[in-house]
Amino acid sequence: MARVNKAKAETIETTELEVVETIEEVKEVKIEKPVVEDKRVTRRKSQAQVELPMDDEVPVRSLTFGRMAYKSPSTGRIYLWDDYGTEVWMKIGEILTMDSGSPDFTRKPLLLIDDSEVMEYLGLKELYESILKVEDLKDLFSKSTRVIEDYIDELPPVMRETMILKTRQMIQRGQLDSIKIIKLLEKKFNMDLED
Repeated sequence: MARVNKAKAETIETTELEVVETIEEVKEVKIEKPVVEDKRVTRRKSQAQVELPMDDEVPVRSLTFGRMAYKSPSTGRIYLWDDYGTEVWMKIGEILTMDSGSPDFTRKPLLLIDDSEVMEYLGLKELYESILKVEDLKDLFSKSTRVIEDYIDELPPVMRETMILKTRQMIQRGQLDSIKIIKLLEKKFNMDLED
């Protein structure tokens, strides 16, 4: 508890102390922030605490077709993904740096962090759940047209592109031959998928 001297009352910063009614009553205000200790980051999530070791590595997969690179501003290291589904292992600290400095990689998303704790820590669980459905289009296309339409309407733009490319591959390989589904997808994406 802090003491307040009447002579020093004018110099008190209100971010640390709050003056209540008279100068003798002082209330200490506690500010909660993520705590960094021993290269671990702790963030309070509702009642539970999540602690991530910054030097641990987790897999990060590409969600884009073609080559992609990320250069870490803190270490200068360059991470390369050759094509869709390519997996690269990154330190959790690097992933947090990437998310704060270049959020398109994780939030658009161009990459999928394949670790549930890191995914939840960054608040990406719901977004990533929709991505995982794109990876299993065969199952999605077995559902009703209404379910498929609703699913497409909720997709982020990058995942729409991924779905178009994967659907075209399925059509070319003979894995999708339902005219009803193909017409629905062409209407939703406003393009011919059989070219």
